[in-house]
Amino acid sequence: MTMKEIYRPSLWFQLFLASVMGIFVYNTFAYAENEEDWMPDSALREVVSEQLGVENFTQADMLRLPNLIAIGRNIVNLKGLEHAKNLGFLDLGGNQISDLHPLAGLTSLE
Repeated sequence: MTMKEIYRPSLWFQLFLASVMGIFVYNTFAYAENEEDWMPDSALREVVSEQLGVENFTQADMLRLPNLIAIGRNIVNLKGLEHAKNLGFLDLGGNQISDLHPLAGLTSLE
């Protein structure tokens, strides 16, 4: 038995294993990027979607959000806004928000 014959099955197994692992990694990241998971407030998702000009957005897209104006939009939960690290202006008047913790790390806010 030559070395080539020994390593050929091993190579196929490694390629198969890498493919399977790739599927699991892709599914994990795709799941983590579902807006509903990291931004549970549907009203906030709608406003962010409008401001970004896209239907679906990721946590990385939140970095493109320079300001957010959401007056009287029935927003109650700000979870997810912590990903808007470049947010410089925010107007949430007329909403029923009780927890401002997601804004704590937004150092660009004026």
